Amino acid sequence: MVRPKLIDVFNEIRQYGVATEKLIDLHERISPLIDQISGMLVQAGIEHVLDRINPGAALPPDTEVAELITMLVRFRTQAVSAVSSTLAFSIESTIESAVGQILGDFIAKEVPPE
Repeated sequence: MVRPKLIDVFNEIRQYGVATEKLIDLHERISPLIDQISGMLVQAGIEHVLDRINPGAALPPDTEVAELITMLVRFRTQAVSAVSSTLAFSIESTIESAVGQILGDFIAKEVPPE
């Protein structure tokens, strides 16, 4: 499946000198992890729906089915937002730590030995 947004992001990151092969490797390593997160979130939504629909019993009224579908659509939006927010926070913290380490190493090399 071609994902234009992903291609656009790859092209933008490549402008900073990151090799395409590196981006593809990262994507291949990250995708299964994202699939695991997606599976956990979708399972939570499905469990909620199954709690409201009894297997083997008659289907609920159309209005309730429509409400459940709407809930799953909203759940998708909220799940994406929650994961995006958590990932953004984690990346920000990781960048701050990495930059602090790089600067600390740089300063340590600049200090003349006594």
